[in-house]
Amino acid sequence: MRNLINQELKNKVNDAGIYLAKLVSPDPTTGQFIELLAHPGNASQGMMNDAFATAADSGKPLLVFDRVSDLIDNDIGLRNDKLTPINFPL
Repeated sequence: MRNLINQELKNKVNDAGIYLAKLVSPDPTTGQFIELLAHPGNASQGMMNDAFATAADSGKPLLVFDRVSDLIDNDIGLRNDKLTPINFPL
């Protein structure tokens, strides 16, 4: 029971940290990128494509990709439309 409570607490603290980071991010694009970095296992093709398709709201000269998921799939492979961080090369 104690381990279950500890794990749940860690999850909640992690979620709160991500929420705060997104809240103080200067724009939604940066917020999406923070979420992708924090939870790469939750990154779907659509989520990745949305995050990398535009930099219009960032005010920064960022690289953009129409379908970044195709590049990622060619590089490391996606499984069931998701990133698989365990397959990332070290």
